[in-house]
Amino acid sequence: MLKKKILVVEDEAIIAKDIKKCLELIGYEITAAVATGQEALESLNHNKPDLVLMDIMLNGPQDGIETADAIKLRFDIPVIYLTAYADEQILERAKITEPFGYILKPFEETELRTTIEIALYKHKLQSRLKENQRWLSTVLMSIGDAIIATDREGCIEFINPVATNLTGYTQETALGKHINDVLKLEGHSNVGAVCTHSFKPDIKDMVVVSKAGDKIYINGRISPIINETGSLEGTVLAFTDITEKKLYEENLNNQRESFISVLLHDLKTPVIAIKGYSNRYLEGKAKTDKEKTDILKIISGASGDILNVIETTSHSLKNKNTLMAFNPKELKFNELLASVLNVFIPEMEKRGIELIVNEDTALQPLEEMPVSIIGDYYQVKTMTENLISNAVKYANKLIKIKLQRIGNEVFLSVEDDGRGIEQCYHDKIFEEYFQTPESVKGTGLGLYSVKRVVEKHKGTISLMSVVEKYTRFEIKMPCIK
Repeated sequence: MLKKKILVVEDEAIIAKDIKKCLELIGYEITAAVATGQEALESLNHNKPDLVLMDIMLNGPQDGIETADAIKLRFDIPVIYLTAYADEQILERAKITEPFGYILKPFEETELRTTIEIALYKHKLQSRLKENQRWLSTVLMSIGDAIIATDREGCIEFINPVATNLTGYTQETALGKHINDVLKLEGHSNVGAVCTHSFKPDIKDMVVVSKAGDKIYINGRISPIINETGSLEGTVLAFTDITEKKLYEENLNNQRESFISVLLHDLKTPVIAIKGYSNRYLEGKAKTDKEKTDILKIISGASGDILNVIETTSHSLKNKNTLMAFNPKELKFNELLASVLNVFIPEMEKRGIELIVNEDTALQPLEEMPVSIIGDYYQVKTMTENLISNAVKYANKLIKIKLQRIGNEVFLSVEDDGRGIEQCYHDKIFEEYFQTPESVKGTGLGLYSVKRVVEKHKGTISLMSVVEKYTRFEIKMPCIK
């Protein structure tokens, strides 16, 4: 077993010689015995010992405490102070250098050996701890997840580069701050409350608001740091940025909704027109050549709409574009409404449903009443078709439509005299996939998509209904002055 090496720093030659002899007798190797702080530092550069015995009161430009402080900064070597004084001020100065022990002169061999062995063992443990901390820090710094560790008060003690990138705070500005000031979760008063009071350690689909105000979706886990007595020492949060994944999922969801809309409404509505007006023609309800020509024009227009929907959808799918991209332009809402109502007239006639538009039974006054908005033709048309289709589906004998301009808004009302909607369902009727128990079988997306279109055009939609009397949907949207 190799002997432990010790450097002796003592300015009294006789004492230095005695210490050297004593150390050698108890099994230590002496690298040098020097009298000044400068000589001690020079000796350490050439032959590093395992420990330094340092007299506090050295002669020369720097005393033992100043020399020990220099050793602490430049070398990882434990220092034990030798002193004949127990002066309080001197000891307070010495404490700052974090020595591994004190030996008061004169001392016994047993005391010397015990103090040295304890110092060497303590230093060995500290070296292992530092090595583990460096290893752990390197791992946490290089890991792909964001990591934040706090003390029991919630103040940040560690934050890795991934977490600094997500939050917008540097390590220098984050360390020591309370976690509530760095990691801000949208929808929660503070992350500290989530950490200490949540029975669910998982963080799922939460939104972090960065220093710059950006919203970032995260998934992760909260883990407590428990000491040997079972008390909470702090918290570790490990989380991942899932914003890209979330946006991708939202895009897929929008694609799905748009595709369902295409299948159920954009193709279904012109097919209804073709079927209705074809039957009308075959049943001989068109008496004059003009009436026959008008029917054929409607059928031709509906066929063109089907081809246009198929072509647009095919192009979007091939190019992975959004099926229902928002493309607002000036459009005449009154003409759009008239064209949509025309599609459903054969079905209404077949079921004996009377249509009243702005207190009139004809559509011509509506076509001649200009009401213009800035909107996406495709989406506004789908919204209007959904509302009219819903009214036709549930009406008994009457559908009332109102379109008018009130101030700077367009007001559209669609009312049917059907079974109505119970009050308990009014708050849910616009939710995705929701259908009342009495609903005619459908997808539950019609009114949901209507509301989304209305909100996208900065409008509002409301429902008024009395069971077994009527249901009325009212829409308000900005119009062009």
